[in-house]
Amino acid sequence: ICLALMPLMESSWLLVPVNRPSSKSISGGSLSRPSDSVRQALGLWLRKGAQVSSAQLVAAAAAVLGTTSTCSSASRRPKCIAGACRASWRTSCRTSSIRVTAVGTVVATDCASPEQNASPETLQQGCDTAAILASIRSALAAHGGQPVLLERLGAEIGWGQELRKAHGRLASFIRRQPDLWLSGGLVGERPVRSWENESQKKSAENNKIEELRVLEMFSGMGGLRAAFHRACELAGLPVKPEDMKEWVNFEGSPSANMEYSLNFPVAYGPLLPMDICRLKQSEIECSDLWLMSPPCQPYTRLGHQKGVGDQRASPLLHLTNLLPKLHHPPKNLFLENVVGFEKSGSWEQLSAALQTAGFEARIFSLSPQQLGIPNRRPRVYVLARRSDEPCVHAIENSFPGTEGVTPTPAARPLADYLLHDEELDLDACAVSRELLAKFSSRGQSWEVVRPTSTSSSTFTSGYSTVCHQAHRFGPLLGPTLAHGEVISSGRVDAGREVRVIEPTEDVRLFSPEELLRIAGFPEDFRFSETRTAHQRYKLIGDSINV
Repeated sequence: ICLALMPLMESSWLLVPVNRPSSKSISGGSLSRPSDSVRQALGLWLRKGAQVSSAQLVAAAAAVLGTTSTCSSASRRPKCIAGACRASWRTSCRTSSIRVTAVGTVVATDCASPEQNASPETLQQGCDTAAILASIRSALAAHGGQPVLLERLGAEIGWGQELRKAHGRLASFIRRQPDLWLSGGLVGERPVRSWENESQKKSAENNKIEELRVLEMFSGMGGLRAAFHRACELAGLPVKPEDMKEWVNFEGSPSANMEYSLNFPVAYGPLLPMDICRLKQSEIECSDLWLMSPPCQPYTRLGHQKGVGDQRASPLLHLTNLLPKLHHPPKNLFLENVVGFEKSGSWEQLSAALQTAGFEARIFSLSPQQLGIPNRRPRVYVLARRSDEPCVHAIENSFPGTEGVTPTPAARPLADYLLHDEELDLDACAVSRELLAKFSSRGQSWEVVRPTSTSSSTFTSGYSTVCHQAHRFGPLLGPTLAHGEVISSGRVDAGREVRVIEPTEDVRLFSPEELLRIAGFPEDFRFSETRTAHQRYKLIGDSINV
């Protein structure tokens, strides 16, 4: 037992839970021997990937035992280390001294103040941390502020056995520092975000757009960011992306983060994968605007429609649970998702949370076709703002301010969004003839559109995937019909033909650049050169219509 604990404890501390805990103190039932207690303590109560120092364990054990008076085995019931570990994540307490009695039970001693009772090693650890951080910053500065390989950094600052004994691995130490980042074996500095509360900040009405504090959750490759700047431009208040100084992104996909960083500045970079389920309340306080486009798979008709039972709905539910608890919630909130979201348990919980947090919310069901764009991609949009009269309005089917005023723009043909043949990568846009033959042999219909078509179905993230459901992921593009030529079979609607395609027909996929145009992305939006065509299709399908 002692050997199992020694790597986690400084030599001057020894926590040995020799008395077996009850089934109530550790999940999973009673334990048969003391070593099981250690295993449970380290495996059950320490969160996956979390790092805990000896000082934290000492403080946690003292918190469980009581930290205001001298304790003994006679006056205080012994506690096992599992309880101490569990408490370390729920209680922020001061470092306290503990001792081990002759029979091996953990007992707290005088706990008046850390200055009086903390061991010299514990106090020295805090001094070491400041010195180590100074060394790391000096090393990074010597490299011009550029990221440095973890192994090289360790060699330059002299991370040896003594430091590992006191602070653990260098990688773990760096992850605990808010102004440092570690990714892909590289270490770098990043600015620390410090947003004061609303009473210390100028009112939003007097702020410039550049001063807005924006949290972009599920940021993907930047669709919401592009839409924000386009909306500002249409409102006569253009603002450059680089002028937004307080824009913070949260996204779990490394590939999406790479494309976002390539096209938009990141104020608190680098943009690293972030599990939104791990966001703390303090990380989302004091913002002006939330922009959200959570995963749609739990609600889409092509999915299993598990709703809140789908693991991919968990990030949104986590934010929903945090929203009413915020001391300084956002002033405005925007959310985009698929049609079907408005009937889900996720929306039921979110709408309740919005009202509890003091928001007035409007929900819209809209499609790009209402703007004359030749693409059928109906989506649900939620607009919410803080109000003295919280409520959620009934769903609306027209854009705000256009009810009965502005006629629907004339539909534009797809030809307005297509590249010239010499600009196309024909290999990337080619459709497998074997796949077409297989679909034709089983009589499977596929949607075909022409350059003259004024409508097309949704392009999903599976577009270009070669599988038995490929016909469900988006339409194919055929040539312009000759004068007087008609379609002999299938049904036609606004130029959309749903029919069986012969293997010899001249059809192709839309290129990624054409799909970006249809989705409304800026003309200068670009992908990294290493991104394959299939990866580009997936990123576009997972994004939004700007």
